[in-house]
Amino acid sequence: MLKKPSTKIGNQQPWQEEAKTLFFQEGLKIGKIAETLGVTRKTISTYLTKQPGFEEEKVKRKADNQEKRKVYQKSWVKEKRKRVSAEGSFIEAALLKKQHIIDVMVLSADRH
Repeated sequence: MLKKPSTKIGNQQPWQEEAKTLFFQEGLKIGKIAETLGVTRKTISTYLTKQPGFEEEKVKRKADNQEKRKVYQKSWVKEKRKRVSAEGSFIEAALLKKQHIIDVMVLSADRH
């Protein structure tokens, strides 16, 4: 279990300013900050949630992560398509579709 540093500077613990800097300016996650400073994650979280600008930072990070996810998904789909066409599955899919069209025409002719 991690220990909280006991030395105070005025009203602040010595890790508090550094925690704010690491979170707001360097963009580190709460868990990484806790690990770096040797303070529990809960302590860091409790402290940072009381800081002005925390909610705005949280919303900004969420939007950034959603955008990164979209970009990743698009690139993943493009790579998947390249692999599929490189493996010849694209040609197999075209042949399957052509066979389907022929089968539909045959069945349709049998009905009428």
